[in-house]
Amino acid sequence: MLKIGEFSKLTKVTVKTLRHYDRIGLLKPVFVDADSGYRFYDEGQAEQAAKILKLREIGLSTADIRMLLQEPGREREILSARAAEIGQELVRAEQQLGSIEDMLSRRELPTWQPKLRSIFGCTAFCCRGYISSMAQLRSFITAGIREFRFKYPKIGYADEDYCCVIYPDDGFRSENIFVEYVQSVICAGEDGDIIKFREIEPVTAVCVEHRGNYEGLRGAYACALRFAAEQGLEVCGNARERYIDGYWNRENEADWLTEIQLPVRKREEGERT
Repeated sequence: MLKIGEFSKLTKVTVKTLRHYDRIGLLKPVFVDADSGYRFYDEGQAEQAAKILKLREIGLSTADIRMLLQEPGREREILSARAAEIGQELVRAEQQLGSIEDMLSRRELPTWQPKLRSIFGCTAFCCRGYISSMAQLRSFITAGIREFRFKYPKIGYADEDYCCVIYPDDGFRSENIFVEYVQSVICAGEDGDIIKFREIEPVTAVCVEHRGNYEGLRGAYACALRFAAEQGLEVCGNARERYIDGYWNRENEADWLTEIQLPVRKREEGERT
């Protein structure tokens, strides 16, 4: 048997890590001296230690490693799941690289030009529901429009067209997103199971156009909020997003165009800033 220090040198695993693996049950010593507390390892455990390190290198969690060691028959399942995660990470990395290359080619960071303008009120049909991700937004809107045209063939779109997407949830979600699509129409109809009608109130909004992928909307929102604060304004309603160009008609993310509309009002004297 080998003391923990000797085992550490031979396996190139730090003593601190070996103690941690012992605590979580990943690699326990074969013997612990009751008097001294010294941990002892068997030479045969070196192979297991090497396997654990290899699994850590590919990004498996300690929970997954423990499961794999305890249930060798699930090795293919666990490794395949990790491979899928890495594939998603590569897609995100390629998107990030593309954004960086685009910024470098323009030699400048994205800039936004916030504007304060009035958005007219209108009668609108709306449909609400959940989408699994932003990639499903187009199909959600298309289904809503199809349902409206089928159920209300005599109601047309308003001459002064207005449509937007609103996110009624309190917080941000990247998955299972609750959305509301709004489209101006000439008159209201009777509410159905999917399509509802309501009056969209006129608002004063800070409007910012953003060109690029949706990750960049964070910066556009930050710009809108900063502009509102500088103008002594406060947010007074759900933000609206108008997807003018996107993945449905523009192949290059740099050509996507979105306008955010942030309803605001004048902050009254004495209110907290």
